[in-house]
Amino acid sequence: MKERKWGGEYHPEDGFPVVEGHYFDPIFGISLTLIVIKTPKGPAPENIRQAWAGEVLEGWPNAELRFDFLNGERKYIVPREHAMSVLRNSDKAYAARWFEDNWPPSVEALDFGVDELQVIKGYDE
Repeated sequence: MKERKWGGEYHPEDGFPVVEGHYFDPIFGISLTLIVIKTPKGPAPENIRQAWAGEVLEGWPNAELRFDFLNGERKYIVPREHAMSVLRNSDKAYAARWFEDNWPPSVEALDFGVDELQVIKGYDE
């Protein structure tokens, strides 16, 4: 099989290509661009959860189809390192520190309810 070369930009954290401004995962495809529209649910203290409001995130494609087995809710999935870099690069670095100190490193992604985010841009492909 011939290796394909990508002539464009690469995501700085994991080396996957970025296509038209969108994170691209070689298995799942192009991601969704999402904005947090309300304080997400979760075990973090409320001030940490409130820090997400207004942040723009890249979610894995078709992630809204993932179900939380505990409560049956549909979720958007956001890669952990991407989410932490968004907080670290804002005035909300304290929230990133909370996650880094309190969430196990084995947790590779964060999930947000479909009512907590709005899709800004994505592909139907």
